[in-house]
Amino acid sequence: RKYEREERRKKEERKEGGRREERKEGWRKEGRERGRMEGSKRKNRRKKDRKEGKEEEGKGEKGSTKEKKEEKRKRGRKEEEGKRGRKDGERKEEKGEGWKEAKERIEEKKTGRKERRKKERERKEVRKRR
Repeated sequence: RKYEREERRKKEERKEGGRREERKEGWRKEGRERGRMEGSKRKNRRKKDRKEGKEEEGKGEKGSTKEKKEEKRKRGRKEEEGKRGRKDGERKEEKGEGWKEAKERIEEKKTGRKERRKKERERKEVRKRR
């Protein structure tokens, strides 16, 4: 289904022949004519309005960025302290039973791979000699 959808989209694009980008550009121009502004222009307009007292202050401002960053930093510090408070024994219990067996299985897989690669290399060398 996903493949079919992708194919259909490609066909449509071929039919349009890159009309999609033109449409986007047209939309942007249309927006500007309607009195919409790009981000930086809008920001400057709001700043100007605020100075003149047209726009009420505080709209879109929930504390300065400095204050927000300070809050974040404090929160982070608290969480770290909580982690440090854990005793060594508790962490090992969290791992649960059977982690040793799992570790051994992983090790076996690794060694198996190594051995297989070694054998493959040897086979290649034999072929080269022939």
